Amino acid sequence: MGKRDERYLLDGDIEIDGGHYEVVNDEFKRGKTKLKAGQGSQRQAKVLVMVESKPVEHDLKHKKKRVLGYVKMSYVDSFTIKSINYEVQKSICKTATVYTDKHKGFNRLSNVVKKHYSEVVKKEDAMKKLPWVHTIISNSKKMTAGIHHSVNKKYIQNYLNEFCYKLNRRNFKHRDMFDGLALACIEHSWAA
Repeated sequence: MGKRDERYLLDGDIEIDGGHYEVVNDEFKRGKTKLKAGQGSQRQAKVLVMVESKPVEHDLKHKKKRVLGYVKMSYVDSFTIKSINYEVQKSICKTATVYTDKHKGFNRLSNVVKKHYSEVVKKEDAMKKLPWVHTIISNSKKMTAGIHHSVNKKYIQNYLNEFCYKLNRRNFKHRDMFDGLALACIEHSWAA
């Protein structure tokens, strides 16, 4: 699924943010090492989420002012400028316009994309300023907690690939999605 989604780049208006996902980490067993709490915890995996988001005109208060396009999610070791720019270069066209919050890891995105807009986003305004990226983070966390209950840190990218593959093909017919996945499995070997 991941190899199939690597074939294309996101373009247009892109929302980017990072999420912290609860994972099982074999390296830290209870009692052997003291675990940190919060975002620096060994039980948290850092995931960079990139979402195409096109503006739409309507007067409906309960609907988002943007339409969801394609999605890419990447597990990263840290939210540093170097790792974020590397993932953005792999996943987004240079002609794209990127919207982010003021996280310091996003400071040099203008080096790898055409335009970069960033602003301070308070928690209560997150769904207004970057609506789709936060919806995707929330829904993917619910999937890993609800369906899989726990995810090992070694396999988090596989679960993210599954989520993105299904979401990016949400408008395909069910049979076409299965046939496409079967074709992708035939075209790519695990060794490649």
